[in-house]
Amino acid sequence: GNTILADEAIKCITVFRTVAENEYKEMVTINSKPLEQFTDSDDIRNNELDEAAKTKVHEAESRFLTMQDSFAVKYKYTLEHKDSL
Repeated sequence: GNTILADEAIKCITVFRTVAENEYKEMVTINSKPLEQFTDSDDIRNNELDEAAKTKVHEAESRFLTMQDSFAVKYKYTLEHKDSL
């Protein structure tokens, strides 16, 4: 009956979706420009978006993994963490 883990998973996935719809979408637009139209400002903006996206995803993922670890301890599950590809 406890939905705290599912709720945190939904929050995490929502952050992933939001980053894809905002930061990544703008990055694709910037990087789709012909090379001769790509400016230093574009490069700076792309880097800002990249850092913002990484921070948001990392924070959401960290919150979820912390919640998952707490859930596992409470309900006596053993978790096996694997590095992502």
